[in-house]
Amino acid sequence: MNNLEIFDILEKVKNIIVIPPDIKKILNEVNLNIQKTQAFGTPLGCFILAEGGMGKTTICKAIMSQYKSSYEEIDGAVQQKIPAFYIEVPSPVTVKSLAAHMLTQFNDPTPTIGDTLQLTNRLCQCIENCQTKLVILDEFHHLVDLTKTSKRLNQNVASWIKNLVNRTGITFCLVGLPEFESIIKDDTQLARRFPLSFKFRNLQYSPNKNGTIQKFLEQYQRNILENTPVTFVLPLHDQLLSLQIFAATNGNIAFINLLIKQTIFLTLNNNRTIVTTQDFAEIWETGITNYVTLTPHNPFNMNINTLSIKLRIQQ
Repeated sequence: MNNLEIFDILEKVKNIIVIPPDIKKILNEVNLNIQKTQAFGTPLGCFILAEGGMGKTTICKAIMSQYKSSYEEIDGAVQQKIPAFYIEVPSPVTVKSLAAHMLTQFNDPTPTIGDTLQLTNRLCQCIENCQTKLVILDEFHHLVDLTKTSKRLNQNVASWIKNLVNRTGITFCLVGLPEFESIIKDDTQLARRFPLSFKFRNLQYSPNKNGTIQKFLEQYQRNILENTPVTFVLPLHDQLLSLQIFAATNGNIAFINLLIKQTIFLTLNNNRTIVTTQDFAEIWETGITNYVTLTPHNPFNMNINTLSIKLRIQQ
């Protein structure tokens, strides 16, 4: 198998997105928030919180996929509809830089031109004209000024966000790390505008095969089989293999993805399409999951009894 064929398969694997049950639940809650905001006439903002690598980007993509932009003719003129948009809070952040980032989502030709009030007025007009219902602000920890001795909310930007929420009356969603939520909520007025918090945690293993990691791996493998020639000696959700993957990654979605992709690359590079447990063992030895692994010894070389004892899991 040549490099072109290998990387074509890897590209297909890279494009596979599996949404775990917890993320599906949060997705439904965010959609419900938008409906409540419209029904109550009061904006309901929310936090989406997760540690690094736990799927924050995945859930943002999943939300945005439900709110696609379109065009419609109004009074003889073509108007773009942008029901939702996503941006990362810039670092360092100022009111003007954040407003400009938002204006670029509406294809504003001069997003940085004007004073703060002018940018805000243009942004509010764009949100109204384009019938925007949801704004997702990722990396919200950039709203916090960090020093060696303190963590303080950027009050200028926080006040501007409060004003923007009030003026637009739509749902805003702050996405980021759990440890920064309390700093944001120390501002009671801002906390009132973001009353809901949705948290998702590492995927969990269950001996009865109903763990979130087993369900995730089952869907992951199904997508791989449907889109590539890659197969597995043992199903990814097999009782032992899923436990080994859990031990190697602690259920962290980013590291699960990395482990599987690297293992598939190793298999293809050895001119095979059938992935073995030994392939996983070899990749584990490279140390790519050292940051999260639950065991200092290679889990892919252990049987289910030994590994269960080490992880204190009753089979």
